[in-house]
Amino acid sequence: MYCMRCGKALTDPAQELCRDCRHVRHSFVRGVAVCSYRNVSSVLYRFKYGERSEYAAFLGGMMASRVMREPDFASCSLIVPVPLSRGRMISRGYNQSELLGREISKKTGIPISCDALIRTKRTLAMKEMDHAQRRENLKKAFIVQGNDVKCKIIMLIDDIYTTGATMDACSEALLAAGAAAVYFVVFAIGESGPC
Repeated sequence: MYCMRCGKALTDPAQELCRDCRHVRHSFVRGVAVCSYRNVSSVLYRFKYGERSEYAAFLGGMMASRVMREPDFASCSLIVPVPLSRGRMISRGYNQSELLGREISKKTGIPISCDALIRTKRTLAMKEMDHAQRRENLKKAFIVQGNDVKCKIIMLIDDIYTTGATMDACSEALLAAGAAAVYFVVFAIGESGPC
């Protein structure tokens, strides 16, 4: 059983939402993931930091298969990857979310816009931050450029979902720019906090 909002595994099958989603009001409608981060952390690390961009074809293909099994996602009309800061893009050489989004676009036929959402500042690493600290760190970190998202149902793409702070910050920017709704797809998802 999975959370009906973020897609995390539920510890209590009687609940529809995980503990995190019962305590935080998210901006997105719903999200799904392919697998648990715990099971694929080394693969994602190599993909992001080990110059293994070729992993995108396989990982993105799995994400596309997951999306195509979800009736809620059939209404998505535009794929938007979570952007990197300019500095991270230069040091990494590619945006892993963009590579995943391109693969999903190929498989689903949903168009992708890689420059609709822009990261305006380089944020601090968030691995050790709680949800409130992450939200503060991401404040005004994203803006929408152009009219690509207006009246569209967006499929936001990233490699991992932990607390939802990044998805919320991106969703808020997209909704403020006129997007009709935001869903998300990630390859891996963290675990819900303790009950």
